[in-house]
Amino acid sequence: PLMHKALFVGIAGAIVFKMIFFLSLGSLMHAMDWIRFVFGAILIYSGVMAVMEDDDEDEDLSQLYSVRAVRAILGSRLKDDYDVQGRRLFVFVDGRIHATLLVLVILILEVTDVVFAVDSVSAKVA
Repeated sequence: PLMHKALFVGIAGAIVFKMIFFLSLGSLMHAMDWIRFVFGAILIYSGVMAVMEDDDEDEDLSQLYSVRAVRAILGSRLKDDYDVQGRRLFVFVDGRIHATLLVLVILILEVTDVVFAVDSVSAKVA
């Protein structure tokens, strides 16, 4: 049930971000023709980095930059568990509103969607 909510918000965000990127890059392409070379270089760089990356080791997810950034922003207001019964993004604890881990999952989904949107839009533009 929680995965359905996270995926729905993630897909909606992906649609919105790709629409924004296509519209903004379309107008940028009309203004500057040389931007195609920049996006081509981004594609070549991301391809080389994907080939050179070592996926054999398991990473500690709590040490990822995005997780540390959200924890730094929210601090003690980020709960260490999900709201399984209510399936809510935010819950009240001791009169204060706290974000559940579902908020962190959705934020990371949106960041991933933005990265892939930049990559896919640059591929279509280049």
